Parts: sequence; C-alpha cells; structure tokens
Amino acid sequence: MGFLRFLLVIVAVAVVGASGYLFFETQRKYNALNDIEPRAEAIYSSWLQQNNCNETNGNLEPCIAYTEQFKEWRSQIKQYKERKAQRPEFKGYMFLKGLDAQYIPDLNSGGWASLGAACTVLLLFTFLFVRLLGGKKKTKSKDRPSKIDRLKKEPTLKQASPPPTKQTATPWQTKPIKVHVALLRKAAECAKSEPAQAISYLEQAMEGSLSSKLSTSALLLSGSLRLKNKIGEKQGREQLQKVISASPQSSEAKKAQNVLNSFK
Repeated sequence: MGFLRFLLVIVAVAVVGASGYLFFETQRKYNALNDIEPRAEAIYSSWLQQNNCNETNGNLEPCIAYTEQFKEWRSQIKQYKERKAQRPEFKGYMFLKGLDAQYIPDLNSGGWASLGAACTVLLLFTFLFVRLLGGKKKTKSKDRPSKIDRLKKEPTLKQASPPPTKQTATPWQTKPIKVHVALLRKAAECAKSEPAQAISYLEQAMEGSLSSKLSTSALLLSGSLRLKNKIGEKQGREQLQKVISASPQSSEAKKAQNVLNSFK
C-alpha cells in the first residue's frame, strides 16, 4: 500500500511537469508560427522598394512575378497554420488561453493561470486520495481483533478489496513539433528560380532545432541569396559574417567571404 501511494504521487508530479513543458513548447511554436508572415511581409515590401516596383516607368515584369509568388506563398502558409491549429496541443493551448482571456483578462497570463489551476487541482486530488488510502489502512489495523478473539470466532472469507483505479488523465500526448530538414532541400531546389521563396524556407528551417552544420549551411545560402538578388542585403551580410565568425577556417567561411567580396 505504501508503494502504491508513493507511485501515485510520482505520477501526479510527472504529469504536472510534463504539462508545463508541453504548454511552454506549444506557446513557443505558436508564437514562432505567427511571426513568420510579418517577417515575410517585411522582406516583400523591402524588395519592392529596392526594385522600384511602385514606379510606373520601372520594369514591372519581375515585380509582378514576385508578387504572384508571394501571394501563393501566403496562401500556403495560411493553410499550413490552419492545419497546425487542428492538432491537440494547439487546441489545448488555445482553450487555456481563452479561459484566461475570459475570466482574468487583466492578468494577461496567456493560459498559464488556467494550467496552474488545473495542475493544483490534480495535485490536491492526488494527495487527498493518498491520505484516504493511508487512513483506511490505519483504521483496519486498529480494529483488528486479538488472536484469542479470532480463535473464538468462526473463520470467515476475507472480502477482496477492489484494485485502486489507475489515473489515466494525461495532457496532450503529442511530441513537440520539429522543423523539417526537408525545408533546406526545398530551399536549395528553388534557390535559382524563386529566391524569395527559398529565403522563406530557410528562415522557417532556422527557427527549428538544426545542427550546427545545417544551421551554418542555411545561413550561408540565405546570405548569398539576399546579396545576389538584393533581398535584404544588410541582413544577408550579417548572416555571412555569422558564418565566418563561427568557424573562420572552414570551407563555408571561405565561401561566405568570397560572396562578400563579390558584392561589396
């Protein structure tokens, strides 16, 4: 009985810890997903301004083509966000966030208050249940008849107590979403024909947990595309400088330096 009580407490604490971690990761990915489109809008506006797309005497064909590409990308990212919103962890996050906004809007906790209340109730219920199990055991031992009394009484069958119910309530059992490395391959495939789309793929990939090697390659490709196509040149130079600073003697650093020298 003592082991069961200890196990229930450990399970409850583990559930609370997992809930907090999953909520934090979901909140981070939700914010990152919402930040993708504003950054892309800024890149798009900067490109239009640099290429004089607002002037009537400019070359409008690249502007029209790039605008169509951007509209298509924006439609795709909207559908992507709608699909992600249907996942259990996002539904749970939005539900808790809605509770906070409805009942404690001044606190502006973003769902943390509701999550904390739910975890507190779970812990209180667990500790109360464990306490009742301990009290029941003590009562049985206190009321147990003596050896002489038991010899006087006729033997009776001991009624089996029902097994304790297992707690099955767990938060959203979904692994945190990882940024696919396939985004890097997509960026490489469309780097020549659709540089803005390639840069967008790279920005999404760098939001994820990439290895240092892949992160360096993504920075190198993004910075090169920005300078070659005049899409946020300042940011492109900064990305190439990061590649050089990370490993000055590497082949990626030499490539980055060559690109900087070519577009001074």
